[in-house]
Amino acid sequence: MTCVDASTGERKWKDGRYGYGQLVLAGGHLVILSGDGVLALVKANPERREELARFPALKGKTWNHPAIAGGKLFVRNIAEMACFEIAR
Repeated sequence: MTCVDASTGERKWKDGRYGYGQLVLAGGHLVILSGDGVLALVKANPERREELARFPALKGKTWNHPAIAGGKLFVRNIAEMACFEIAR
């Protein structure tokens, strides 16, 4: 994962491995679904990568984007789907 300043093109940091993962920005955090089905929560911080949580959400490969709606996080791959309550 790499953080780049969009206005200058300067690389701010490079750290973490999520394979062919997909992500969504929500509430100042990056919700990352890695290529092997692991979910990670990373603070959206241009100074450094701060991974706050990580857990296996799906079995097997996935290249699908996570989705958030109605206080729920949805993830899927070709074989299964999972929904996690994230609203407080």
